[in-house]
Amino acid sequence: KDRKRAKGQPVRLLHSLEGGLVAASVGRRVTFLKGPEEPEPQDTFELHHRGHNSDPRHCWALQQLAFSSSGSCIMTCEGRISPALEDFDPASAFGCLVKWWRRDAAGEYILDSISNNPHHADVTVGISNPAEEAVFFTASRDRHFKIWDHIEAPGAPQTEEGETKKCWQCVAAGQWRSPMVSGCFSPDGSVVAAGVKGKILLMKAEDGEVTDQLRLDEASDTPKQLYSVVSHSFLLLA
Repeated sequence: KDRKRAKGQPVRLLHSLEGGLVAASVGRRVTFLKGPEEPEPQDTFELHHRGHNSDPRHCWALQQLAFSSSGSCIMTCEGRISPALEDFDPASAFGCLVKWWRRDAAGEYILDSISNNPHHADVTVGISNPAEEAVFFTASRDRHFKIWDHIEAPGAPQTEEGETKKCWQCVAAGQWRSPMVSGCFSPDGSVVAAGVKGKILLMKAEDGEVTDQLRLDEASDTPKQLYSVVSHSFLLLA
């Protein structure tokens, strides 16, 4: 439908929201589509924010995008490579930005919080907790995972209403022996299922503690996608 989209810029279906579809290109634009049978562009917003991602020497890509359960906020994960450093110091050439956007009274998504380089390799998992509107989970090829929440910023001044300003911050973190390449929350938001080589880890959503491991048929198998549903009190993963 989007004839203006350049070749080599595929659109990925990312999330269903209030009966519509949401898609994002590889570039900086998130496009909201309406009508599941004949999707038509309804609205867009740019991931670019003045003061960030503006250096032409940096090549970057949108790696993950997650909506909160009601769609009131969005988390985006962007990875960037600096060509100037890539040849001399590959370890420091990678840059990562995790951003959170919230929907204002006019229905527009505005940038709320930014975390600079919370991961040191590509972000492979970016998901939201269906039971906690502001809680998100990220994991990376650097073998680390992080849990994020919208909480009061340390030392932040109070607003005119007497409230302390909030921002998204890491509230729990950990690592595993191999990278997590897929993930999902349980429908009640209490468990995170994370796919690693040869198994699926079941983790507590509040702190990331691993409580169980589901081994796959082959130790070399890697779960590329995870989805969860509850059926007769059982948690089903696919």
